[in-house]
Amino acid sequence: MLQWIDHQGKKILRMDVNGMDIQSYVKEVHAGLDTILASKPTPNSVLLFVLGEQPKGALDEAKEAWKVFQEGAKGLMKAQAVVGLTGFKRVVAQLVLRNLYFAVSEEDAKDWLVRQ
Repeated sequence: MLQWIDHQGKKILRMDVNGMDIQSYVKEVHAGLDTILASKPTPNSVLLFVLGEQPKGALDEAKEAWKVFQEGAKGLMKAQAVVGLTGFKRVVAQLVLRNLYFAVSEEDAKDWLVRQ
């Protein structure tokens, strides 16, 4: 589920991918990019918070979706935080995503994002 939230006066795009199957997950990542582009952001201004992991056994599809996201949002992202990503998926995320913070909670993620 995508929604713009306000935290300490900053606008953050919140993407909750908990419990999604791979098709829904990929659609949500693409919808996130569409949502960002529709908001017509200024360069280096978008804050993104992702809650949850990609579905098990779908690493290639998830990785490709995030590559498309990063290419489409190039120059727009200021910082990104994620909660719930562990193990090998965390390593892959570090390779694909830039300015990525691994938060311990939703509040930690939002607080870190507004400090960027």
